[in-house]
Parts: sequence; C-alpha cells; structure tokens
Amino acid sequence: MIKNVCIAILLFACIGTSVSQQITLDTSLVYSEEGVIEEFWYWSGGFPVIGQGFPANTEINVVATDPEGIPWRSFEGFTDASGNFSIQISAKKINSILGEHTVVAEDNNGSTASATLTVIANENDVFDVSVDSNLITMSDFETSGITVSASGLDPNEELYISFFLPDERGATIDHLTQKFADANGNFEYFISRFSPSFPFGSELPSVTGVCRVTISSSVNNNFGSTNFRVLPNNPDPSNYCEIETTAASVYPITSFIFGNINNNSDPNSSTYYEDFTNLTVEATAGETYSISLQGVNIVSFQGDTYTLFIDWNQNGILDEEGEIYSEGYIFDSNGVDGITTNFDLTVPENALPGITRLRILKVKSANLYSLFWPSGACGAYSGGQVEDYSILVENNNFPNCEITCIEDITTSTEPGATTAVVDYDLLYNCELSECEIDYPIGNLDDGLLFGYLANDFDVEVGTTLSLTQVIPTLINKIGSATITFYEDNGGEPGTVITAFNDVVPTSQPLIGSTSFGWDVFDAYLELPSTLEFEEGKYWISLDIIAETPGDYVFWSANTTQTNDVTYNSADQGVTWTANSYNFDGVFHLIYDCDMSQDVTIELIEGLPSGSEFPIGATVISYDLIYDNLVLDTCSFTIMVEEVLGQTDYLDHNFNIYPNPTENTLFISSSESFEHIILYSITGKEVFNKTVSSKETQLNVSSLSQGIYILQVVSKGKSETFRILKE
Repeated sequence: MIKNVCIAILLFACIGTSVSQQITLDTSLVYSEEGVIEEFWYWSGGFPVIGQGFPANTEINVVATDPEGIPWRSFEGFTDASGNFSIQISAKKINSILGEHTVVAEDNNGSTASATLTVIANENDVFDVSVDSNLITMSDFETSGITVSASGLDPNEELYISFFLPDERGATIDHLTQKFADANGNFEYFISRFSPSFPFGSELPSVTGVCRVTISSSVNNNFGSTNFRVLPNNPDPSNYCEIETTAASVYPITSFIFGNINNNSDPNSSTYYEDFTNLTVEATAGETYSISLQGVNIVSFQGDTYTLFIDWNQNGILDEEGEIYSEGYIFDSNGVDGITTNFDLTVPENALPGITRLRILKVKSANLYSLFWPSGACGAYSGGQVEDYSILVENNNFPNCEITCIEDITTSTEPGATTAVVDYDLLYNCELSECEIDYPIGNLDDGLLFGYLANDFDVEVGTTLSLTQVIPTLINKIGSATITFYEDNGGEPGTVITAFNDVVPTSQPLIGSTSFGWDVFDAYLELPSTLEFEEGKYWISLDIIAETPGDYVFWSANTTQTNDVTYNSADQGVTWTANSYNFDGVFHLIYDCDMSQDVTIELIEGLPSGSEFPIGATVISYDLIYDNLVLDTCSFTIMVEEVLGQTDYLDHNFNIYPNPTENTLFISSSESFEHIILYSITGKEVFNKTVSSKETQLNVSSLSQGIYILQVVSKGKSETFRILKE
C-alpha cells in the first residue's frame, strides 16, 4: 500500500515539472504589445515565432491563418537539443486582412501549439484621401485628369504627392512645386498623365491598371492613399497590353503545367516576353485544376513570385477583380532541379466561353519574407519573365447574346434652347443556349453497373425539355451505343418513345480513375435529332459496344440517388427488374434553353433615351450583363448642335486647317472673333482661348486621337466645327 502511494507521488511530481508545448509571437521589435503588429511590418520582414517544449532536433512547420480562414505558406525550421525554436514568419501581401490571425506550430508527430496574432492598420495612415473619379480612360487621364483630395491634415502643413503605377513604379508628382494644406487641413491637387514628376519627367508612363496616389506630410510620417483604375481607350482581346522589363537579365519560367498543357521552356532564354498563345489550355467553367510552375530564381536569398492573369470576361483587360491569381512562389531554384510551386485554380462559373488569354508574370521579391505580388498585367517589371498562353473555356450554361448597336445620332436644339430631347432604341438578342442536367455526381467508386440498363430523369412541371445530347459516365471507352427513351410505367421503364441506333461518341475525355485503377470517361453522344419532352418522368437506356472488342464497359454509379434506382433488362427492354444495389447511373443531359430572361442591359455612361441632352457630344455606353459578367458592349455618340436665333448665326467665312491634324490647328476668319473653345467628344472643355483677332492657332499635339468640337464665339454668336485629331 505504501509502495503504491510512492509511485503515485513520483508520477505526479514528474507531470507537474514537465514543460508543455507553447509558442509566443515576438513582435517587440516593431510594436510595444506582444502579439500585435502593423500590417506593413508584418509583411516587410515579419517577426519570430518562439517555441518551447517541443521534441528535440525535430522539424517544425509554422502557418498563419487569416480571419477569413485562409492559411498562408508554411515556414519551416528545427528545434534545438532543448526542444526550443525561433522561426521567422511574415504576411503574404503588404495589405493584410486586419483582425485576429491564428498562428499554429506543428512538429513532425502532429502535435501543435497556437497563438493569436492581431494585425492592425499602419498607425501613420491617418489622412482621408480620395479622387473625383475611380474609373477613367487613358484618353481622359491625358485630357481631363483626376483631382485628388485629402482631409485630416494639419493646417498649412507642407505635403508631398506620390504616384504609383500598377507595376509599382513610383514618382513624386510636381516635385519642384511646394504644396500645402489650407487653413482647415484640406488639400486638392490636379493630376494627369502629363503632370511633371520625378523620376519620369514631363509625363507618366502610359500604363493601364489600378494606380495609387499617396499624400504624405513633409514633417512627420503621416500619410493616406487611394486607388483608381486607368482603362485602355479601346481594349481588344486580339491586342492585349504590352509588358517589358527594366532589368538587364532574364530569369526564365522553365515549366508550366495546367490541364492538357505541359510546356517546358529554355532555362537559358534571354527573351523577356515569350508568346505561347499557340498552346491552348482546355478548361471548363466551375472545374478546379492543378497548376505547377518552375523557374530560375534571380538570387538565392530572394523569393520569386508567379502571378497568373486570365481574361475570363474576354474584354481585353487582364487584371480586373477575379482575374488575378497570386499564388505561386519559388526560392533558390535553377529552374531544372525539380523545385516546383503548386496550387489549385478554379475556373469561375460565369467565365465567358471561347478563347481568351492567360498571362504568367514571374517577378523578384525584396527577400525571403517580403514577397511582391504584382496587381498589374501591363507595364515594366524588374527581372523575371512573362509568358502568354491561350485558354479555351467551355461553359454550356451561358447565353450567347449581343446588342444590336445603333449608329451615332446628330440632332439640333430648338432655336435658342440649350438642350434637345433624344429618343433611341437599343435592342439585344440571344441564341438558344446549351444547358445541362446532372444525375448524380459523386464518388466514382460507389458502384459499377453493366448489362442493358435504364435510368430515369424528370422534366419539371410547366416546362419542355429539348434534349440534344446524352453524356454517360463510363468505365472504359465505347465504340457506339443504342440510346432508347421510354415512357414511365409506375416507376419503371414503359412504352418505347424512340431509339437511336449506333450512335458514335463525338469525344470521350478522361475525367478520372477509380480506386481500382480503372479509367473513367464521359462519352459525348449527340442525338441525331432533338427530342421534346413535356413535364413528367422518363427513362433512358444504353446498349453499349466497347471501343476495343472483348473489353467490358461499366456504367459508373452512385449511391446518392437522384430519382428511382437503375433498372436492368435481360431481354433487351421487354421486361425490367430494379437493380438490387440501389445504385443510380451517373449521366448528363444537354438541352436547348432560353436564358435571355436572365440577361440585363445596363447604362454605363451617358443618358438614357428620352433625356435632355446638352449641346455638344455625349457618349452613350451600355453593357449586356449576365451573372455580373459583361456579354457585350455598345457605345455611340449623340451630337446636339446648337441652333441660335435667326439673327444669332455668325456670317463669317472660316478657314480651319489642317483637319485632320496632328500638332497645330490654324483658324482664320473674314471677321474678327473673340474666343475659341475646344471640347472633347465627351463634352468636357479642353481649351478656352481669348483671341480678339481674325486668326489664331491651337497646339493640339498633347491631345489623344479622336473627335473634338471647336466652338468659335463672336459678340454672343457662335459656330461649331468637328475636328479630327490624328
């Protein structure tokens, strides 16, 4: 009895003195409170995770998960002989999700310890900065520009303006001019592409994408930022934006695997941009694909990132929301050593069907921790390489629609009026789409069906199903099939509706394999003619001949039943018996459908029909939208010409030349005139020049190409002329 008590005491003492696994987050270098860090410092080097109580000399993986439950990369290290470790971790991007992140350390036995990291905004980011237009074309950025505003400043404090392109090249705007807040701590400043800057000079580079403007104090570290997007004037999927490098050397992408593409390229290439658009990835909306990349690291102590840009909506712009995949990264690789970066990519459900562009951008980062992920698919980057590919997107559940766009409209005001009412009709049409019904999709290993089989399908009340194609999921390839459709007879196949003999599959793509190692295929069987099914239950049977004589073909089955169980027939459909395994065959039905009721036409720019249109040119733009994706766009111009009173016309004889013009426009008249006004096609005033002469000239070299409206004014009378800038 005493002996047992002693053993119990010794055991309790042993447990009481052990050190449990635990981690602490040492953010003391950049913040006074443990486990709290500003988002900038979290990205630019991060902080050490300190662990103790782990097994000695064992591998440790540390992963941080953001408040949305998304983990970042695994940071690896080892414990020392005492079971302690210190592993530096950092954020994925410079702008983290604010709030509580979970940091977990795990040893190779699966034991873990966790701690909470609180990420806060940068404390000096205090200025409220905004721009008057968050979306602007390159042409308007050149002629009209943007006005940036800031509040929350110290009264009369000196400020700096920094401008960052989508490729993160930065400049100080109008660096030779002092800029100050007003007495109320507010500030406004005009910026265009032709604003002087350092280091770019007299104009900013012509790069489209999301730009950033930062207002900062010259006396402390306070600042504020805002973004705006510069759109290309005429985005075109056949002419995507150019991309270049500012570095002397190229560090190539050496391998790209995506779907049916497995492309190995030259590890010694000196070409920065490589065009592989002759290689096409075949991808299906809603499906997930594994991506694998390799490449030559620029230096061993820096990370290289791989960003994919995919123009899912095929509008000629590669870097819109939902089109950027910032996932791949590689350290210390020569491109042929087998080091890869791997991640999954899911094709959006609303991806526009057809051929579009995929761009891979490989760039260097600052170090092993502060990875740089570009947000712009255009511009100039330092080092790395760029590759372009094509993607063929298949999306059956998508309408094929287009706007019937109208010609430009020219009209006049009533005498003396300043506006004119304009009515216009804008129509769109949609072709019938291919829609799909799936019966059931799931584990391929639930069961296999063979013999003369029939599965049921339902047509909803009040609808008609125009069936065009049947796609059974099969184990092994087939040579042909007899497809028979039946009426329902109390829950089993009844009277034959029709049969199609010897239907040969148009394609049989491999979609996976079973745990037994058998290949699984979808057999695309187009019906020789469209079948119309009214509401109710029907049955479909397949009598299959294998592609290779002597092979067995099984119908892939699933225990998750959609409707009734599959039926077997031993006499070619004369009598039927319910399958005792309670399986449902896996198949898809493709049918014609009208999706136009889900399409909307939305005014994006200008005024709706029936509005009062002002004098001058008004650009009208409409988008045809389905599921938040633009199917088609229509743009036209409504020109309203001013009609003055009977005595208000100018009786001058004008000579305006050259028209079209590239640089200088000369204007002369038989009589003196007072001033001239030049408007852009959108009606914005570009020049307003006092003349008081019979002749003058305009320097239009800085204007973008397009149509402009010239108004000549004299003693309250005016005339307008169209000018084409080349």
